[in-house]
Amino acid sequence: MLLLGLDLETTGTDVMVDQAIEVGAVLWDTDKAKPLKIFSEMVWYDEIWKGATSSKEDIERLVKISYEELQRYGRHPIDIYHGLNQIMSIPNIAAVVAHNGNEFDKPLLLNNLKRWGIEIPNLPWIDTMIDIPYGPEIQARKLPYIAAEHGFINPFAHRAIFDVLTMLKVIQFYDVEWILKVSKEPIVTLVANTVHPREDGGRSNEIAKSRGFRYDVPNKRWTKVVRESQVQIEKNALSTGCWEVRT
Repeated sequence: MLLLGLDLETTGTDVMVDQAIEVGAVLWDTDKAKPLKIFSEMVWYDEIWKGATSSKEDIERLVKISYEELQRYGRHPIDIYHGLNQIMSIPNIAAVVAHNGNEFDKPLLLNNLKRWGIEIPNLPWIDTMIDIPYGPEIQARKLPYIAAEHGFINPFAHRAIFDVLTMLKVIQFYDVEWILKVSKEPIVTLVANTVHPREDGGRSNEIAKSRGFRYDVPNKRWTKVVRESQVQIEKNALSTGCWEVRT
């Protein structure tokens, strides 16, 4: 199977206004577990930071790309997105793969493309945040930690092409045909009916955490985003606990 791994490093986290500063894409053969084509570019034009939700200093600290490096090595978005379109147009690509792609990479990319009047093929997307059947022992959802829990290290985290190769290496631990099938199901957000730690000593919170639920600080609740077929699995797993799952 051919997959197209994709990752964007950006000027911030608002998918409506922020822009990609680095684009990494890898055409991956799952049968041979190896890359076939690699696309990696920094993005630059004079107004790229206009409306950005993160400072240049914060991005440099996280991504390790300086503003000066973008100016020196970056190419115009139109050139880069035409190049991305070419690699995405290769025949027989089963899906695009991105970590947290549904919530971030896909909508941000589509908004960036719209800004420049460029279209890309309408391929299925696999989100390695929710579509991989991680066991309960894999509690992390940040890509560097997921890699470590699978026995390897990403030496250049938060650089697009290395994050792509990392998630493609992770996906090889699982049944890719099954993942592709599940990725086409509707998305459901589960909410755990936990109780305050003073009522049960924190037991229900620990159960939620052990099942991969994440604490939603603004709404003060534990949530987990899953595909439709996983809802009953979660309900069955927690049927004997002191709390239940609501969709």
